[in-house]
Amino acid sequence: MPAFGINAQDSSDDGDGDNETLNIEFKPRVGLGIGMFTFYGDVASNHQGYHPTVSKLGYDISISNPLNDYFDIKFYGMMGTIGANERTLTRNLNFQSDITTGGFVINYNFGHILKKGHFVNPYLGVGFESIEFLSKTDLYDANGNYYHYWSDGSIRDIAENSPMAASANFIYRDYTYETDLRELNLDNLGKYPERTFSVPIQIGAKMDLGKRVKFRIGTSLHLTMSDLIDNVTEESEGNRAGTRGNDKFLFTSFALTYDLKLNRKKKGEDEYQWGPEDCIKDTIDEDNDGIADLCDRCQKTPEGVDVDEFGCPIDSDSDMVPDYVDQEVFSPDSSIVDVEGIALTDEDFLERYLRYTDTTGKYDSEYLEDEDVETTTTGQQVAGNLDQENSRVYRVLVGTSEKEILANDIAGIISFQNYKMVVQGDTTYFVLGEFDTPEGAQRLANLLDSRGISNDGIVETVVKDNGNVDVNPIDPIADVGIGEYPEGSLFRIQVGAFTSRLSNRVFADIPDIAEVVGDDGMVRYYSGEFTTPEDAAKHKIDLLSRGYEGTFIVVFKDGKRVKLSQGGFSVLNPEFDTLNPDRPNPYTVSNSLIKFRVQVGAYALDVPTDVLDLFLQLGNVIPRKDANDNLVKYFIGSFDNYELASEFKKKVILEGITDAFVVGDFKGRTISVQEAFSLILK
Repeated sequence: MPAFGINAQDSSDDGDGDNETLNIEFKPRVGLGIGMFTFYGDVASNHQGYHPTVSKLGYDISISNPLNDYFDIKFYGMMGTIGANERTLTRNLNFQSDITTGGFVINYNFGHILKKGHFVNPYLGVGFESIEFLSKTDLYDANGNYYHYWSDGSIRDIAENSPMAASANFIYRDYTYETDLRELNLDNLGKYPERTFSVPIQIGAKMDLGKRVKFRIGTSLHLTMSDLIDNVTEESEGNRAGTRGNDKFLFTSFALTYDLKLNRKKKGEDEYQWGPEDCIKDTIDEDNDGIADLCDRCQKTPEGVDVDEFGCPIDSDSDMVPDYVDQEVFSPDSSIVDVEGIALTDEDFLERYLRYTDTTGKYDSEYLEDEDVETTTTGQQVAGNLDQENSRVYRVLVGTSEKEILANDIAGIISFQNYKMVVQGDTTYFVLGEFDTPEGAQRLANLLDSRGISNDGIVETVVKDNGNVDVNPIDPIADVGIGEYPEGSLFRIQVGAFTSRLSNRVFADIPDIAEVVGDDGMVRYYSGEFTTPEDAAKHKIDLLSRGYEGTFIVVFKDGKRVKLSQGGFSVLNPEFDTLNPDRPNPYTVSNSLIKFRVQVGAYALDVPTDVLDLFLQLGNVIPRKDANDNLVKYFIGSFDNYELASEFKKKVILEGITDAFVVGDFKGRTISVQEAFSLILK
């Protein structure tokens, strides 16, 4: 049982479910608009006889944010010009006022009535605002002549009832509003404030133009609290007298709004926060737990298992082992549990400690010798494991990917430290030793020659700036003597032995993996080089915890492989202290780590639309980037054996993906089917 645990904790809800709070999400939208102001007041008799959009130009800028699904609040500023012209036989008035407005309005989107997804979404709103105005009138033409309105409809420079009327000239309005109405003080109103408050009432519609852009069109009626914008009131004198009631104006406009999306997600948080309405849209519930797949945090829950609101199996004691597999549903608070949910005792911790620190061989119940494995894959070379500090090092060349090492020579070679692989182009070089001078490498080569161990002399390995390694042969050096095997034992962990080379993806998570290609048709894989049995045992336990259940320790001494007891292990059971154990492990890795999937596509760019539709129909298609060819490959399914995957492949082909095929999956890495068979069949 693995030596790890999980804390069991109390989970209680301290909140009061009856208390609801308004959670306002900050999702601002900015908008720019343009429209027409229409004045309704005493001048021009409430715009009588004119179309409401025939008036002065105005602009608005706004920022809005939703309050909930049905209401939003908008803060805005408006600026522009309002005005009116009245021309009758009895009264001739005109004015123009520059206004600046700022306020807010709360809009309702009829979400209680209308379904979501409409292209056009109406709204209705009311708010409050402040208005500043500066009203002027046009009394003089460009030459300074005062306007005299005659009964025949003309404008002249002399009054109609003047004795000089016969010499009056026609003049025309220049529509330059030069006279301040408040300063003119026609009705003795004095220095009244040129500001007021107003209540805007608006109605309109919004339309989506894209993911972040909306088009808004609407009209707003502004009910001011002043009757002085046009400088005419019911208290005005003579024919200037107006009617009772305050001034008001209409702003009819359209605008474009843009979603700023300022609510940045925290690191590790989902880019999109799914809401209940999104779950409702999803009708697929593959595990039939009542939670739609879109919002199901625990997919593929076994049938009949009780789940929480997120679709995850109930875990009563919060020990991260769900109740349906928890052998101790209510573990003590804050206890550490094993994978079955059972609280660990002091004796359990002691046993795990002894297993970790074991140097006696008590827990190494099986030591395996090389076993033949029939495989058919050609494979790829394992990536080189050369790691040298100096840029130029001298070594002995003992083999290449084109020339295997003699099986009888393997023990004599890997009895030395620094057995390495160097990949240069399509060739893998197997080298031994690490020396600063060629003489040291030559002495090791001479030692191998004296033992009858085949080698190809000495080479120089040079690490270039780009990380590549050059392997350069060196001429033999005479009269340098013969080296010696190191004192003591050297320990390695054999991971497996196969009849063909495996791709570099298979053992990608094992540190310092070394490959030995023998002329006996076997390819052996070792991890680590250790000089003490304690370090070797720790490394073996680490590999076992990773699922490599076929690993075992091999001991080399004086150029030969020896028994464990000869390497310093205390082996309690003599039957395991042999070079050829009677009970070999029938597999290399834990079978639970080997899965089979169906590959349904591989693309360098975007998936074609028709293929994407097929992927969506199949469901749960997983993309995975392959660093070797820079293709994104797509897989579906996860099966414990090849037969189930092959049957599923036939169904995929019937769906229209005719080039689908089965691949292996080892610890999340894609391997060939043949490599998968190699790992589980011994």
